[in-house]
Amino acid sequence: MKLRGQTQATKASGEVRLPRAGAADILIKVKAMPLGIEEEMSRLFPEPTPPQAPVPGKRGLPLRDPDTKKIVYGPDLNDSKFLQDKQDRARRTTVFLLLSGLDDPELKFDTAVDLSTPDAAAVTCDAVHKELREFGLSTGDLILVVDAINQCSNLSGDEVDRAKEAFSSRESPALPG
Repeated sequence: MKLRGQTQATKASGEVRLPRAGAADILIKVKAMPLGIEEEMSRLFPEPTPPQAPVPGKRGLPLRDPDTKKIVYGPDLNDSKFLQDKQDRARRTTVFLLLSGLDDPELKFDTAVDLSTPDAAAVTCDAVHKELREFGLSTGDLILVVDAINQCSNLSGDEVDRAKEAFSSRESPALPG
């Protein structure tokens, strides 16, 4: 593909500063997430499915189908394993986005990063999350890093709002070149 003579779009990059009281701030280089990251994330970390359970009726007894008298089943959204699986997926997808957006040659993990299969990606993301925690990063630090990656990817609120406004007014946003 070529656009006004450009054969490749330049990747946006940036830095995020994690402030430290009484110590030097941590500076991490980040880059834009690649196109198609959502599909890859869905492939590696599919949404958990709740188990089926009898639907409780008025008196706590299982609800029955009026025609067949069979017990009616529905998703059990309060199942402890389902809730844990949702929590695990949220943590793993955050780490996956973080790994996809890091662009710092000085940042090295002890964990060998393997995102080739869902099982390997789960093991990798759990181990990297543990390393991040043991290093002393907080939830707020991770939010700052992921936010910086989003900004490089033009996913910040201002960029999205500007693109929506340009689209709705039938103007095209300025292209490089």
